[in-house]
Amino acid sequence: DAPDRAADYYAKALGVDAANHDGLVGLRALLRVPSCGPLAGEALAQAFRVTGDWEAGLAILDERIAAAATPMDKARLLAEAAKLYEQRAGDLIKARAAVAKALPFSPDDLSLEHDLLRLSEDTDEWFETAQALREAAESDVGGARAAWLLLQAGKILEVRLGDPVAATDAYADAAKLDPKRIDSQEAVSRCAAKAGRWPEATAAALRAIIAHERPDTAIIAALEESAEQA
Repeated sequence: DAPDRAADYYAKALGVDAANHDGLVGLRALLRVPSCGPLAGEALAQAFRVTGDWEAGLAILDERIAAAATPMDKARLLAEAAKLYEQRAGDLIKARAAVAKALPFSPDDLSLEHDLLRLSEDTDEWFETAQALREAAESDVGGARAAWLLLQAGKILEVRLGDPVAATDAYADAAKLDPKRIDSQEAVSRCAAKAGRWPEATAAALRAIIAHERPDTAIIAALEESAEQA
């Protein structure tokens, strides 16, 4: 109980004076104590916000994430850090990296997905973003959402990185998770053909045509074009 009481005492001291030396030193020492790490981190972060010392707030990020009780808490801390990196430090690369780490902790968060793609436009770190999307899809998330994340990863691999093999894998995994998505089947057919994986391409094309309930000339034309270029 002694560390918990000490953390509470130091937190109250910082509540009165955000620059209190003993409070700052004491809570930094308690950051890695499991029972009071979250309280110590929140109190320090609040003190740094009051004093405007955002760099000190970022310096304790790793300890705060390690002490966070839930995945949602970890995602929140990383999202807050991303805003500081972007808005205060002007470091878009670190901002994107923080959001990429946050998304797997909260894969249903559409705002994190949006910020990740937005920052990727500015940093051109598309390979890392595709990895983050796949990692988020492999976390504790529903099938339809996981399929969507894999579909987005596939688009990046296909369009931004020009990697039809990796794109086919991502699209195929998306199609398995949500077989009713016609766009996933079409994407598998398109990219598998570009990758020279013809059995996959034709099987996916057939599934897409059946789903359309009529022949789709665009799918057939894409297969023919890929065959001519092979």
